[in-house]
Amino acid sequence: MRDVAAYIDLKNLVFNFKSIQKRVGQAVRVMAVVKADSYGHDVRFTLPALCGMKRSPDYFGVALTDEGVEVRQLLTTISKEAMNKPILVFEPLNSTSIHDIIEFNLNATVFERRHLDIIKRQGERVSVHIKVDTGMGRLGIDFKNAFQFIKLASSIKNIQIGGIYTHFATSDAKDKSFANLQLKRFLDLIDNLKKEKIEYGIAHCANSGAIIDMPDSYLDMVRPGISLYGYYPSQEVTGHLDLKPVMSITGKISSVKKFSKGDSVGYSRLYFPKEGEIIFSVGMGYADGYNRGMTNSGFCIYKGKKYPQVGRVSMDRIMFSAGKEEVKTGEKVVLLGGSGKLKYDAWDWASVTGTIPYEVTCGIGKRVKRGKSKE
Repeated sequence: MRDVAAYIDLKNLVFNFKSIQKRVGQAVRVMAVVKADSYGHDVRFTLPALCGMKRSPDYFGVALTDEGVEVRQLLTTISKEAMNKPILVFEPLNSTSIHDIIEFNLNATVFERRHLDIIKRQGERVSVHIKVDTGMGRLGIDFKNAFQFIKLASSIKNIQIGGIYTHFATSDAKDKSFANLQLKRFLDLIDNLKKEKIEYGIAHCANSGAIIDMPDSYLDMVRPGISLYGYYPSQEVTGHLDLKPVMSITGKISSVKKFSKGDSVGYSRLYFPKEGEIIFSVGMGYADGYNRGMTNSGFCIYKGKKYPQVGRVSMDRIMFSAGKEEVKTGEKVVLLGGSGKLKYDAWDWASVTGTIPYEVTCGIGKRVKRGKSKE
C-alpha cells in the first residue's frame, strides 16, 4: 500500500450540498456536477453519499458520454430511486454517442441541426437539453437563432426537450456586467418561448459563481460544480456560501537525512541546505498531481507546524526541510487539507502555480488512492 492517499470527507460533501440547497431554496432543483470523476474526488464515493440524503440531487451532470454511462451504472447499484436519476451529458451529441445515450437513458446536449437529424434517424425517443450560447463562445446555438432552433426541435416527434441551458463566462468575476447581459439574453429567449407556448422543459444557467453572487439566475435548476467540493470558483465572488473542502491528502515520511554545508537537494541543485539541516522526503510528485511549479514553494503540515518544500519537485517524490528539528520516518504529514488550526488547501496550492482549485483536485492522479475520511 502506498504511503500517500487522498481522503474524501463525505460529511463535508453532504454539508456543501445542503448549503447550496438552502441558498437556492426548496423550489429550485439542483444538478450535482460529477464530471471528471467528481472533480477528482471519485464518483464511487460521492454518488452514494449524495444519493443517501433525504433530498438528493435532482440531476447529475457529466462532461462526456462515457462518464454518463459510468454514473448510470453506479446509480443502479445504489437504490431503485437513484437508478433512474436524470443525467445530462454536456458534450455535443454525435452519431457514435447516440447509442449509449439511448441504452443508458442519458439526456443529450444538442444545438445543431445535425444533432436533431441523428436522433430522427434513430427513431427512438431521446430526451435532450438544448444549449444556448449567450456569450461564452464555446458550445451552443447562438442566442439570436435559438428560438427557431428550439421550435424546430419541439416539432420532431421522437425528441423530448427536457431543458434549455446556457453557461456564464464571468459569473465568478467581480464585474458582473457581461454575466448579467448573458442572463438577460437567456431570459428574453425564455419569455419568447412562453409567449409562443413552446415547451422547453427545465431552464438552467447558474454555475457555482452564479449560485453565490447571482440569485436572479437560479431559474428552475442550478448546477454546482467546484462549490460542491468545498471551494469558491474564484476569489472575486462577493457573496457568502458556507463550504468545507472535501479532499485531503496525507503522506508518510519515507526518509530523513541530515545535510552538510555545500550539499544540494534534488534535480538541478535548486536548494542548498545549511549545515546540519534535516531534510525529509514524501512519496508524491508531479505524476500524482503535485505540480512541478511548486518547487521550493509548497508546504506540508507535520505535528502542528508547517514545513517548506525544498528542491525540485520530481515525478515521484518531494522533499521538505525540518530545519534542525527531529522528524521520524513513518509519521504522517498533511500535504493538502488541515491539521488543528493550520490548513494548506487547494487555494494555497493554486496560488503558488497560478491556477485554480478545479485544476488542483482534478489533477490528483490515480496513483493516489482515494479513501473515505475517518475523521
